[in-house]
Amino acid sequence: MPPGNGWSHPQDLRVQQQRLSFFSSPTSIAYSISSTVLFTSQEKVGRGPCSSARISTATIATHTGTFLKPSSFNA
Repeated sequence: MPPGNGWSHPQDLRVQQQRLSFFSSPTSIAYSISSTVLFTSQEKVGRGPCSSARISTATIATHTGTFLKPSSFNA
């Protein structure tokens, strides 16, 4: 019986494979990148009306498959 170090469990391996296949598609990559930028910019500018407007704009751009320029996230 293998030691329970977290890497020997088949369930963990399946989860890792699902994450790899999820991030291998361009749409998922674009969504994860823009989500990371969103959370970073939200922490930077605070939780005011300005940050929520940027979040909704970036969400719309993500769903339409377009990228926002990084300069649009400058505080």
